[in-house]
Amino acid sequence: LDADGRSYTIGSRKTARAQCWIVPGNGQVYVNGIRLPEYFRDMVNREVIVKPFEVANCLMKYNTWAIVSGGGHSGQAQAVAVAVARGIAIHDSTKENLFKKLGMLMIDTRQVERKKTGQPGARKKNTWVRR
Repeated sequence: LDADGRSYTIGSRKTARAQCWIVPGNGQVYVNGIRLPEYFRDMVNREVIVKPFEVANCLMKYNTWAIVSGGGHSGQAQAVAVAVARGIAIHDSTKENLFKKLGMLMIDTRQVERKKTGQPGARKKNTWVRR
């Protein structure tokens, strides 16, 4: 926490990177300067971001500002969710074990496997012809 009571955390997923500032407030969430429902129009992605607040029982207690770059909508939402969970854990250390148990503080390090030369995709092979 800094002098103003803000926590600064980062989260990532695939190629998406999120920086998040959390401060006690009334539950406003901004992503790249845009309110959450306008930035993430898909309900599933909004639920991913709100889940850490629901788990910690602090839905209307913190204002959140996130800056996200890279990746798609799903990866960005998951990156913000990790950053939010880490920020809540900084503000309320009693929630840290709960988040750890649910795996919400861990960055999912899986990346897309590269396409191989001479093949149509990463795993897909050309049709095998006997003769």
